[in-house]
Amino acid sequence: MRVRDTQRQRVYDWEASISKVGDGEMTLPACHKMIKQVWATYVGDDPVPRVVNGRGRRSACYVPLYHEIRLPRSMRSPQVVLHEAAHAILDYYIQRKRCSPEPIHGPVFARLVIDLYACYIGVDRARLMDDATVRGIKLASAAHTYVELGIPVFTGKRVLKRRQTTARKGD
Repeated sequence: MRVRDTQRQRVYDWEASISKVGDGEMTLPACHKMIKQVWATYVGDDPVPRVVNGRGRRSACYVPLYHEIRLPRSMRSPQVVLHEAAHAILDYYIQRKRCSPEPIHGPVFARLVIDLYACYIGVDRARLMDDATVRGIKLASAAHTYVELGIPVFTGKRVLKRRQTTARKGD
């Protein structure tokens, strides 16, 4: 069953407003290297999504069925690569935990993509969270994202795995 993706356009608009973040076209091998690094940090030893040329596509996408990220040449920026990595990571944790499906661009995704931008591009996490909230994007609590789903948390200095995480109410 697919869950309605009610904040999809808000997330895209918000990301467009911060498009100066991580600009610059990357090569396909550089994209794969970034995905591999993110995957090792957030998932571990499980197979990394394949990164393939998105020929014939206008936008990037993660395809769960094939466990691959398709990146047309015009979409090979760190920001887009991290956006698609967030989809793959979220899919991995939902499948592994056998959780109820989350909206594709829902609160957990938004929280995760903010952490990825902060960790890998160096954008101020608090600024991203404030801006997203002002734009009406719902963000999942740390308790749901990191404790219930087990997704690691970026603290601003390093990524903590679930066993090291203690979520505070309202975080």
